[in-house]
Amino acid sequence: MKNKGSITINRIKDSIFNFLLSIKLSYYRQFKSEFFRYYKSEFKKPGMSLTFSDDFLEDSVEKSKWTNYMWWGTNYHPNAKSQWYDLSQCVINNGILSMNIQKKETMFPEGVFDYAVGLLNNSHVFEQKYGYFEIKCKIPSAKGTWPAFWLASKYSWPPEIDVFEFYTGKKKDCWESNVHWGKEPKHPSNAMGHKVWSTSERFHVYAVDWKEDKMDFFWNGLLIRRITDKQILNDFKYPMHMIFNNAIDSGADRGFSDSVLPATFKTSWIRAYAHSTK
Repeated sequence: MKNKGSITINRIKDSIFNFLLSIKLSYYRQFKSEFFRYYKSEFKKPGMSLTFSDDFLEDSVEKSKWTNYMWWGTNYHPNAKSQWYDLSQCVINNGILSMNIQKKETMFPEGVFDYAVGLLNNSHVFEQKYGYFEIKCKIPSAKGTWPAFWLASKYSWPPEIDVFEFYTGKKKDCWESNVHWGKEPKHPSNAMGHKVWSTSERFHVYAVDWKEDKMDFFWNGLLIRRITDKQILNDFKYPMHMIFNNAIDSGADRGFSDSVLPATFKTSWIRAYAHSTK
């Protein structure tokens, strides 16, 4: 059972506010053309300065920006023993980064891992406390994948900000934003589901604006979630780096099979901004 943490007045207020945001998103889901008329994928960010970006214009992944190793030093996660992070699964072509999944059995200290997946992490060159973090990407259409864009800190875990996690074997065009805080082994988390559209047919922008007093989540510039609960926000006291990856969802009945490979997760660009200090 997931630990949601104690209920606070601010969390109740956030829930009501986010429910109203979901109604607004539902309206735009009915009138998609109107939505894209008013919400552009790339919009101006007054009062912010660019601190990190990659438009994937080189022939291969720039190692000065990215590594396939996690900040604790391995290219696999000990809790996901079927897959490992292989830089060769990250391929750039015509300004688009493709993260693939491949059947590729490899031996690690914990045993044989069956699949190689694409993951990029910039913890060796970038960290930032507060700011605006965004990615423009297209989600795999294959069932059973688990693409994600998230922020973490090499100084402590939790906290973690999941800008998005897609579980493509659940429902089409549905994803979750989430935050993790507190202490292990049973730390609290607060996930919220979002129902949008055409996530595997076209590129969309997913973002989080992390400030000391609130955390806002966006889809194509539209505010879809807000967190103001100090019990949560006060735990986000360390600078964080960016990670994005493709993965296999190991949940039961999620529809993954080798027939869906390479189940590509495509990214056009990824960026981070700092808020103005003025």
